[in-house]
Amino acid sequence: MVVGKCDCGCPSVEIRVSDVAPRSSVVTKSRLAPYEGRISPQADEPSGDIILFVDDGSLSYLEYASYDDPAPTAWPSLERIEVLARS
Repeated sequence: MVVGKCDCGCPSVEIRVSDVAPRSSVVTKSRLAPYEGRISPQADEPSGDIILFVDDGSLSYLEYASYDDPAPTAWPSLERIEVLARS
């Protein structure tokens, strides 16, 4: 469930997962999930990534990180997202 949004106007959201949902067994040294989404830019829009944050085994935040202005205001379509393992 979305429980908060980024103040800058981008589509990044804070998430709360149900207490009864299974937890991930993936352990990381940081809050970053082992995968991220690379966004293919369209026209003159900047490239970007979708960064997944995990707390206590549950997804907690989806960040649409843009590397130029203006910041995106909506999520990209699924066909524009390539899932990559973080290095």
